[in-house]
Amino acid sequence: MNSQELFFTIIPIGFLIIGLLFMSKALNPVWQSRRSENWASTSGIVKAASIKNAIDGSLDYSYSHSYYSVHVIYRYMVDSIIYHSDTVHFGAEVRTIEDHARDELQEYTPGKSVVVHYDSRKPQRAVLKPGSYRLDCSDLAIGIGTFTVGSLTLVALLLIN
Repeated sequence: MNSQELFFTIIPIGFLIIGLLFMSKALNPVWQSRRSENWASTSGIVKAASIKNAIDGSLDYSYSHSYYSVHVIYRYMVDSIIYHSDTVHFGAEVRTIEDHARDELQEYTPGKSVVVHYDSRKPQRAVLKPGSYRLDCSDLAIGIGTFTVGSLTLVALLLIN
């Protein structure tokens, strides 16, 4: 195999690896949420909760719109050690309309007691809603796309040779 053939073989392998990395990143919240269903739990306290507002849209502001998400910080204790976390669910941020965000914010008023589910092997890993996740479809699409391009290119190269 000469250097040019080697180069054109490495490129599709690079696409395969990049595709796998993006798919792994997108699917990691699914795996974490499944594992969290069996985690231990303890009580915690909401330290802060707020609504984040962001604009989503194109450069043409007439088509842009606001979306809202709830940000929660809570404290909990495991084996006499205090931990802080902001993970409500695993995965991408939930973007919603303002009214829904305000309803969710009522669940997490500062000072309120919450049930915290934590990984007993790594207590700093915690979540308020075990088993729930939000899939990042853009990462999954990029992963599937690059993996497919790499696969098809590699098959084409093998058929040519």
